[in-house]
Formats: sequence, C-alpha cells, structure tokens
Amino acid sequence: MDSNLILGLTFTAIVCIFGFLWSFKKAILSNREPIEKLNESIIKLTATIDQIFDKLKILDTRVTKHGGELDQVKDRVLELEHKQVHYETLLESINKRLDKIQNTLDAM
Repeated sequence: MDSNLILGLTFTAIVCIFGFLWSFKKAILSNREPIEKLNESIIKLTATIDQIFDKLKILDTRVTKHGGELDQVKDRVLELEHKQVHYETLLESINKRLDKIQNTLDAM
C-alpha cells in the first residue's frame, strides 16, 4: 500500500467517524428538545396552578367572611319577624279593645 492511500483512507475514516459522531449528537439533541419543551410547559402550568390556588384562598376567605355576615343578617331578619308577629298580635289586641270601647260608647 502506498502512503497516500493510507493517508487517504485514514482521512476518510476520520471524516466518517466525525460525521457519525455529529449525527449521533444531533439525534440526541433533537430527541431532547421535546422533553425540554414539555418541561417548560410543566413549569408554566405549575405557576398557573399556584396562582389559581392563591386566588382560590382569597375567594375562600371572602366567602367565609360574607357567609358570616349573611348568617348575622339572617338572625336579624328572624328577630325582626318575631318582633313583627308580636306587634301584630299587640295591634290586634288593641283593635279589639278599641272595638269594645266603641261598641260601649255607641250603646250609651
């Protein structure tokens, strides 16, 4: 074998090896790209979920506060209804007495 032939074959072999390594590296990186995109999406989704939970905590606090206020209003309405029934009964009693007094005055 001639030294030029050995040199040529060695150079071709080195180019082929580097080509193979380059394509292998590219294949590995291209396979990694979807995983990296998925990871970014997961990070964004996690941040969004955290924001939703924070807003949910605020809403829960507000609902609890307003629920207590509604309970107070309900109790107050029941109290006022009870007083209204009492006053209506008292008014009926007064009207009956006035009718008796009016009947007594008319009879005189």
